[in-house]
Amino acid sequence: CFIKKKESMENLNSLKDEYKSSYAQAIDNIIWPQKFLVQEIFKIITVPDAVDVENFAKGRARLFEYRIKEDSELTNKPLKDCYFNSEVLVVGIVRNDELFIPNGNTVLLAGDKAILIGTPIGLDITASELFEAKGKVKKIGIIGGGVVGHELALELEKTSMQLKIIEKDYDRCLELSQEFKKALVLNGSGTSLELLEEEDFGHCDVVVAVTNSDEKNLLCSLLAKQLGAKKGITRVLQDATANLFERVGIDVAISQREACLNEIKNRTIDSRADVIATVERGQGEIIELQLSQNFKSKPLYEIKIPANCVIAIVRRGSKVIIPKGKTEIRPLDKLLIFTKTDNVHIVKEYFDNAL
Repeated sequence: CFIKKKESMENLNSLKDEYKSSYAQAIDNIIWPQKFLVQEIFKIITVPDAVDVENFAKGRARLFEYRIKEDSELTNKPLKDCYFNSEVLVVGIVRNDELFIPNGNTVLLAGDKAILIGTPIGLDITASELFEAKGKVKKIGIIGGGVVGHELALELEKTSMQLKIIEKDYDRCLELSQEFKKALVLNGSGTSLELLEEEDFGHCDVVVAVTNSDEKNLLCSLLAKQLGAKKGITRVLQDATANLFERVGIDVAISQREACLNEIKNRTIDSRADVIATVERGQGEIIELQLSQNFKSKPLYEIKIPANCVIAIVRRGSKVIIPKGKTEIRPLDKLLIFTKTDNVHIVKEYFDNAL
């Protein structure tokens, strides 16, 4: 059930609690799109330099996506010559908006986006060594105090981050200023260069533009980046504009519709192979697949899947294993597999028939 307002979600949940056998129990999932957009933005804010973040296995495995910069030590090097922590795998590369699965000879180019999966510790070490993500995010600027801006600010107020919100509607500013204890609420336009300079938005670690206009969000983010903001996250209402925004300098462009559709997809796939995350606007997917008890143990290098993919994580009980070629794959192991969306059915069929 899709709902437009937070109050509707709260009312439906209360109905389900109060009338256990009523029609309300027939609703399996209540989808509030703004919630999923806020969750996506919050995850990206908390990891410096990352343009996408996903969590798996109750936080014991993660996905980080980084853009390769011109001056990076990884630029113009084949993957086999790049040092990555032993608990991290590079599972995908995005070049000119197209996702592909790399191999050891793949050369990283400036502007590529590298998709990494690994343990939290391994990714943190890799981030600090290769992507200059050494400092914590301290200063956040939000442009737009509507529903999304408000919900995001509620989450950020629970942290130690310094928060500033720009909202053009004066009455809305009064409401926000009365609700938030730590955030500074400013009445004005996020497209005002003078206001952004006066309020030091150029020294923000992250500026998030979440107004109801794609054009305003783009302009606000570009102005903040021009002033020196480290990362710009922009809400897009039209999916087609997301890639364009990133091409002109926005670090992360997030579609509310895409975040919502991904959530639906994750909840409706069959239990044999769950799609637990999608990346790059649906081009790639991470699926979790449990091997049958009849599967014959074998080293990873002997598994020949007829589709380009990467077995990125092996879950064995409470253990999370980053597999190598000689890692033994056993019955009842849970595999996290990264592949292009078009190949998901091939991967599933292979393991359905594998013994």
